Amino acid sequence: MSGTPDDEGSGVVPPVQGFRSTIWRTIANARFFRFGMVGVANTATDFVLFAFLVQATGMHVAVANVLSYSAGVLQSFTINSAWTFRGSKGSKPHRFVVFCLVNVISLAISTALVWLLSLMIPPLVAKAASAAASFVVNFSLSRRLVFGDWRQLSAMRRDC
Repeated sequence: MSGTPDDEGSGVVPPVQGFRSTIWRTIANARFFRFGMVGVANTATDFVLFAFLVQATGMHVAVANVLSYSAGVLQSFTINSAWTFRGSKGSKPHRFVVFCLVNVISLAISTALVWLLSLMIPPLVAKAASAAASFVVNFSLSRRLVFGDWRQLSAMRRDC
């Protein structure tokens, strides 16, 4: 039987299963890319508003970060729901609540990093450094908890 080596190297994956795996990786990569593109737009919104609030109004960096980040979160949910994870199951209000909770975690990480780093480097550089950490946290949690298949998650929990 022809196939491809499995991930553990202990056997062969049937061609159909290998094909499904390839399709899943392609979809996941496309979603990661789309999430990244949306993230660039959200980050631009976040940065522009943050810079305005800090430089034009003299607002404290932590307060400015919360406000600018919140604007990015609203933009992110709207675009990711319609484009990146279109066709996701579950009610939109429920997904929005979970999305906000995920982003509160990310916001806490981002704000702590911006505050700590801005003690040593310029605030906009600190903001850029915190964006990378926020992206990784957001994609991982959004994919699994916000836009994931809840039936699969429930089945995984029962198996543990």
